[in-house]
Amino acid sequence: MTKLLDLIKSGPPAPRVVLLPDHRFFVRLVPVTETATPAEVASQVELALETLSPFPPAQLYHGYYWTPGATQALVFASYRKRFSAEQTAGWGQAELVAPAFTALLGVEHEPATTLLFPSADGLTALYWDSGTIPAAVRTCTLAADATDADRALAR
Repeated sequence: MTKLLDLIKSGPPAPRVVLLPDHRFFVRLVPVTETATPAEVASQVELALETLSPFPPAQLYHGYYWTPGATQALVFASYRKRFSAEQTAGWGQAELVAPAFTALLGVEHEPATTLLFPSADGLTALYWDSGTIPAAVRTCTLAADATDADRALAR
């Protein structure tokens, strides 16, 4: 057991990721070339962000999810100035600032699967058709005092 722990500790540190409430990001599916390389997908996403957002990518927290061979990338972004200096103070070393639902993007799923992801301030639904990239992501914010009936209506 100690050897496994030593092995885990000796590896590179995990990347610092900050997961924020889903409703703070806009999410879009962006078409990409089916035979694209990861570098080409990154360029295509960057160009798409320039057309989708009124702000340049440098002023956004953004990222994307894509798997090789997929014809779409799931892009997420949020304007940096939506967050106060106090909120961002601990994010300086983060390699990625992303919506919380991104932690679920690589899960195995059957075709036509919808996954509901509840949080303290809302509910997010991820829907996969037959591909590896979610075909839709929808977020509904809920008040802190939301009732069970409010949550059922959001579902």
